[in-house]
Amino acid sequence: MNTTDNILQNSFCERSPGEKLEIKKLRPEPPPGTPPIEDHFLAIISRTSIMSPRKRILVMIFAMFVLLNLCLLLATLQTRLASFGGNIHSETKLPEIRQLVFAKVHKAASSTVQNIMLRFAMARDLTVLLPVHTNVLNDAGSKISISKVVPHPRGQLFDMLCSHVLYNESEIGKYVPKTAFSFAILREPMKQALSALKFYTIRYPSKALKYGLQKHPHDPINGFLQHPEDFSLPDIGGNPAWSFVNNRMSMDLGFDLNNFESSKKNTSKIQAFLKRLEKQFDVILISEYFDESIVLLRRLLRWSMKDIVYFKVNTAILQEKESIWNKKPVISATTTERFRQWNRIDYELYDHFLPIFKEKIRNEYLFQDEVNAFQKIQHDIRSFCSTNKPAAENLRIQENLWTKEFLISKSDCKLMLLTEVEITEVARKKQIDRYRTYLQEERHKIKADIPAPEQSLRTRFPVRV
Repeated sequence: MNTTDNILQNSFCERSPGEKLEIKKLRPEPPPGTPPIEDHFLAIISRTSIMSPRKRILVMIFAMFVLLNLCLLLATLQTRLASFGGNIHSETKLPEIRQLVFAKVHKAASSTVQNIMLRFAMARDLTVLLPVHTNVLNDAGSKISISKVVPHPRGQLFDMLCSHVLYNESEIGKYVPKTAFSFAILREPMKQALSALKFYTIRYPSKALKYGLQKHPHDPINGFLQHPEDFSLPDIGGNPAWSFVNNRMSMDLGFDLNNFESSKKNTSKIQAFLKRLEKQFDVILISEYFDESIVLLRRLLRWSMKDIVYFKVNTAILQEKESIWNKKPVISATTTERFRQWNRIDYELYDHFLPIFKEKIRNEYLFQDEVNAFQKIQHDIRSFCSTNKPAAENLRIQENLWTKEFLISKSDCKLMLLTEVEITEVARKKQIDRYRTYLQEERHKIKADIPAPEQSLRTRFPVRV
């Protein structure tokens, strides 16, 4: 009996007639000169005393099939995890993407995304295209005025854009690399419009919104749903963008404002707009699937799990129970159809990109597992940030399949909880300070390059000996 037979006899199978097959444990250390495990496997299958030739062939085919699929599965898993920044480390792992253009759509969870982006930028000293004042570059047009932008070293482009401006690819390309990763986020159109109606009528009321409120003072929400045109009259607000509730998502993404009302009936113009967005944006996220959107974004950008943790910011304004803004919308089939027609461009936009987004996440590998892990981390961070533990204490997030171990400090909590205006101000101050340092360094270089007067004369007119 050869070595392999001895191993098999002692380690695996011992059976006398009428007895059931008994499986024993492998020896801890195989004898020297033992053949590879593949030979063990084949030797086991070759035990003709316990199976017929036909069964033996079937078992061998099945076993090889299982082994092949396991190898393919492991190879695919390692490749895919390495590609989207999991904790499987690889020398060929691609670097994180740092140059980004985020088309900030109003009232679609975009301020939460902006908070994530600005924290990422500040942690890496990236430059962001920021307004000198407030938090808006241009709410009513696509033109970006250089005089309204935080100063930047001449001849250099910014790394990121995540402030409000009507999207225009060529205009943005003057400030951010044209190769930057571009993305946006959408929200169900009626929810988005009602949220914008409440927020902007209370905080930043335009003439059009004031006019609508005057016509429907006791119930502006249902007044808007039944007569949305009252809150967006061109002769009152002028530029349709000042309404904030008239197909605003499409405006934010660059839909032509000329002849805007008639454009709602122009199917070919709307379809051309959607096709253009497919080419201009790398991905369009959906706020109703916010966690899924952020995890998908993390994979595409190859960011870490710590980079995408968040708190919701710029959420609904709390009102007294008796407030007119707390009245529930009465949504009937007639109301819905009327609103869909008036808000048609936004509905076409949302209905077009929602199934595209769902298909993207459906094709992602082990996607729901990562989303679940992310939500568990989010729960732990919210609990930590809401407690009054000493500032010196940190929350330790344990390493798992999706992330390395990382810490969350109370300073991290404070940044995540900042409003859009507050975190924009923090990022702006840091960037202005960095620009001042840059100017000082440039002045020192200029002084160093200018020789002293005597040295200059000697250089120009050398003394002859």
